[in-house]
Amino acid sequence: MKIRIWIWLIVAGIPLCIYPFVLLANIMSIAGEPPRVPAPWYLWFTSQGFLWTSTLYPLIYLYCVVKVIDFWKESNFDSAFRMSRIPLAYLGVVAGFFLGWLATGC
Repeated sequence: MKIRIWIWLIVAGIPLCIYPFVLLANIMSIAGEPPRVPAPWYLWFTSQGFLWTSTLYPLIYLYCVVKVIDFWKESNFDSAFRMSRIPLAYLGVVAGFFLGWLATGC
């Protein structure tokens, strides 16, 4: 189980390689001029959900890594294992918002 903790964190950290580009695109999208005709609520919800969850991902990841290290030092490997899977679950939420945005934007 100890090795799986670090494998989950490494896999969840891979998206951080492209994060600077995602952050730049998200800032431009968030700061953009609102449309003249308001978007339906479900399109607004999914697009804003994706933009904000993908923007905040590094904070979630960093928090989880710090907690995993704390649990590891305390030899609380079960809690460390559970905490190491949170970033992957969060990426699932980000992907859900993105797919919802694609589905409602068409």
